[in-house]
Order: sequence, then structure tokens, then C-alpha cells
Amino acid sequence: MRLQSAIFTLGDTLFTPDGAAREGLDKALSLFKMEGVWLGAVTALSAEDAQKALEKAGLHSYFRFVLTEEFANGGTQNSLVILDGNLKETGKIENIAKNEKVYSVRFMGDVAYFVTFRQVDPLFSVDVSDPTSPKIIGSLKIPGFSDYLFPYGEGKLLGVGRSADETTGRVNGMKLSLFDISNPANVTESFKTVVGNTYSEALTNHKATLADAEKNLIAFPYNDEKGTKYLIYSLESTGFALKAEIPLGGDTSTWGTCRGLYIGKLFYAVSDKEIAVIDMQNFQKITELKIK
Repeated sequence: MRLQSAIFTLGDTLFTPDGAAREGLDKALSLFKMEGVWLGAVTALSAEDAQKALEKAGLHSYFRFVLTEEFANGGTQNSLVILDGNLKETGKIENIAKNEKVYSVRFMGDVAYFVTFRQVDPLFSVDVSDPTSPKIIGSLKIPGFSDYLFPYGEGKLLGVGRSADETTGRVNGMKLSLFDISNPANVTESFKTVVGNTYSEALTNHKATLADAEKNLIAFPYNDEKGTKYLIYSLESTGFALKAEIPLGGDTSTWGTCRGLYIGKLFYAVSDKEIAVIDMQNFQKITELKIK
């Protein structure tokens, strides 16, 4: 089951009896992300005040999620469910993409995007603006599937997943996709690239991908027969462009966790074997630090 949000109120212990915020606290809306799930927390004296704060911020107290149910006969069915603040069902769509499974979900405003897969990848768009009556407004079928979906600038959605044979459904490589979601009812795949047919932690852990539209960076670890590498892509007018391929030492027996971050004009690729420093102006390695 992929969850979108859990929105709740915090108790009066955060406030003085006359309603003033205690020292170090503000009576305000805060958003945070935990394990890939966006959570909204409102500090308020009452549920009514909390609801007003959420609505002012363009949010609401509905709990929305997409799930796959598996049956003893091997069949599956998918549903999108909306619950109210008391966890009572207000709206639901059932029997979506029968005998497929949900692989990724992204809620963006009043639209939910999610991917199911068996042989091809339907990327569904669902209007969830009315919590009592969610509606599927579009679907895009392409080979393969996205394990994760990341916002990537206005009207764009980045898919990180796998390429697959359209006839057999057999996976044949790691795939990056850029979806144009400027019209949620008519989503298109603007660009795609197949990275290779081996393993990347980015396929099983959203934390392994750095997707930053402002810096135009898409980066993730990648493992092949030569060991761990860190790949850095940018998005150009013609599609995805590989800017750097940084070996991080070791062979396949030393595959491990790798993360990337930037500070100023420098990019750091960090693994359990070494730290590589890259100049973001030309994407050349400046130096490295071996970890023993």
C-alpha cells in the first residue's frame, strides 16, 4: 500500500491555557516527509482551527492512498481510497487495472498519479478534488514501469523504474522517464532513456535518487560487473544527458549504499568505500577520499 498523507492535530500541551503558543512554538502549519510519505501536522487548539489552517494552505484532512489486494487464486485488484479525519471512507475507486500491481504513487494537489504493471505500464491520473467522488481522468500505457515518481519542475514528473518487453513483460533494463503532466487528462512521456540491465538501489529505495529540478540534477547509484558507480544526469531539450559516471571502487562483492549531495558548486558522491568530489561546472572529478 502506498500512502500519501496523514494529517492530524497536536494537543493543548503546546499552548498556554489562554491559547498562546508556548515558548519555541508557533501556531502554524508544518509539512515534513518521512520514509517517502508526506505528512502534514497542524498545531491548533481545536480540530476546527486545524482544518482552517490546512484549507488556508491548500491542504485538507483527508487521508488518501492506493493499494493492491492479492487473492488466493493469484489475482489482484487495485483501489484508490479516501478517508476523512475520523478514518471513515468518503470515496473510492475499485477494480483498477485488474491482475496488475501498484508500483508507485504520487499525489500532487488535486491529482493522484500511480503506476500499475503486468506487461505494460499504465500511468493513471485521478482527480481527487472531490473526496466523495474521485475520478480516473487519464491513463498512459508504455512498456515497463516506474518504481518511484518524483516531481521535477512545473508540469513534469520523473519516473525511475525499469524497461520491459511490451509483449512478454520481461524486465530488460533500468529506465528513466520524464512525463508531461501539464494536462493531467492527457499525460505523455516526453523523454526516456534505458540505463542498463543490472541493479540500482534507486529501484528499491527512493532515498537513493537525487532529483532536483532547480539544479537540473538527476543522480543515483548504479552497479555492474565492475562495481558501484554514481551516475549524474541532466535534462536537456533533447532528453536525458549523462553528465558524469563516477566509479566508487570495488567489484560486485562490494556493492553498497551510495548517496549524493551538493554544496555550492561542488557535488559529493559518498559510498562506504570513498567520497568523490565533482565540479558541477564541468562534472569532472576534483579529488577523492578513500575510506578504510
